[in-house]
Amino acid sequence: MRSLWGRLSQPAVLALLAGLNLLVTVGYQWLPVARLGVGAATDALFVSAIVPQVILSVVSSGLTSVLTPLLATAGADRFRVQTWTYAQGVGMAAVALNGLLFVAAPWWVVWLVPGFDAPARSLTVDLVRVQLAGAVATMLLMVGWSADYARRRFVWVETSAILAGLVGLGVVVALLPRLGVYAVAWGMSLRSILQLALLVPGWGGYARPDWRGAGGRTAFLRLLPLMGGATYYKLDPMVERVLASFAPAGHLSLLHLGQQAYAAGNQILTKAVVNPIMPALAELAAAGIWPDFARLTWRRLSAVLIAATAAWIALALVGRPVLGVVVGRWLDPAEIGLLHVILLSLGGVWLGGAAGQVSTVSFFALGDTATPTTVGVVGFTVAIPVKIVFYWWWGVVGLAAASSLCLAGNAIAHQILLHRAIGRRAAPAAAQVPA
Repeated sequence: MRSLWGRLSQPAVLALLAGLNLLVTVGYQWLPVARLGVGAATDALFVSAIVPQVILSVVSSGLTSVLTPLLATAGADRFRVQTWTYAQGVGMAAVALNGLLFVAAPWWVVWLVPGFDAPARSLTVDLVRVQLAGAVATMLLMVGWSADYARRRFVWVETSAILAGLVGLGVVVALLPRLGVYAVAWGMSLRSILQLALLVPGWGGYARPDWRGAGGRTAFLRLLPLMGGATYYKLDPMVERVLASFAPAGHLSLLHLGQQAYAAGNQILTKAVVNPIMPALAELAAAGIWPDFARLTWRRLSAVLIAATAAWIALALVGRPVLGVVVGRWLDPAEIGLLHVILLSLGGVWLGGAAGQVSTVSFFALGDTATPTTVGVVGFTVAIPVKIVFYWWWGVVGLAAASSLCLAGNAIAHQILLHRAIGRRAAPAAAQVPA
């Protein structure tokens, strides 16, 4: 008799594991709030995570979507050589980039949080440096994820993240009374290092880098427009933190919590529904089977939009009392009310982010990294003045609403352009079919 686990479909298993991973991630966000309350220290902690998150966002959006299709079609020996080659290249870049940011932190942090006072800025610098140390491992994780996605080991990626996260969270719980927010920063860095250690054995025995034969030129040509544009438009969280640094103490923390809640939800949808189709889309695109490609894309888009819409409606209907029960011990009624309004205002981020993941993965399967990058660059450029005006009018709630408008607009543009891209590729094949 098959076990319950065996009867579950892969999306259900991945959703379950991603949900558990989410709970662990929430622990890192919530423990400092529960133990210390929202204020200058938590504001500094959450700001310190922005730069590593931006780096991760830029790298992950490029590497996993570019490397996964390349590795998915490689034989066993070539897979091993390619993975180690990519890992060593990314590792050198990670050390150089994070090392430069580490040394220069006292200068650029001042520009990141102009509204902070001197003690808060000093604390932010310290916490940034702790997180940059772990960001090297985080960048290398993108290679590990790509390798496991290419071999359809989605379950192990999530399981390893949970195991590493629990160990790191245990360190946070043990050290928080003595080290305060520093313990959280160290725990986050430890989590990335431990997961990397768990994934490396799956790459096979060590292989010396083969820069010419590992498809490096193809990967570079696909990454170049993506990384260049993403480096620009992924600065969006920094723009928000600069503006929110002028808000009353604690408001930045509440905005961060709201954004992280949706980011975590998007991770569940992405890992359970979107990532599993990456190898299949790459294979369908390589074979030129465009009707199946389009069908798979639209089905997954419908699935994530239905789930995201249902969650937002539930939040609107019962979110306020649920938040009161869940966080009423640590936040006062005014803070709970503000958090609920922020979450509702971020609805477009939730829906647009879910839809955007499907379309972005589809573009990358086509080998097209320029189109989603262009959409991101234009959207971010338009968003900057909108966010400044909305913040001036409505504070952090205005920032949330502006983010929703801009990300929803990006998602709509993605879908229009993806539909046209698939149509262009399908037209020659359709013309060859006998009448």
